[in-house]
Amino acid sequence: MCRIHELFLLPGNGHHRVAAFLTMELLEGGTTLAKQIEGGPLPWSEAEPIVMELCQGLEALHAVGLVHRDFKPGNAMLAKRGSSTQAVVM
Repeated sequence: MCRIHELFLLPGNGHHRVAAFLTMELLEGGTTLAKQIEGGPLPWSEAEPIVMELCQGLEALHAVGLVHRDFKPGNAMLAKRGSSTQAVVM
């Protein structure tokens, strides 16, 4: 799951909803899963760890009562974290 560093809420004025924005982890050297599968299906040996990491990210969200609501290959990043590539739920 992509790390969120801080959430900012801007006050509303009664007629407008409160605005919010957040700062997120910078994911370097990555691509989306959508881009990765444009050329066709991944071999199982590559797909399995990606699927497991994405499931763990969704499980962490669900454990705190959140639902992603837009989970798709374009919202899954394959990014470098340390010396390895990891699947990250955006």
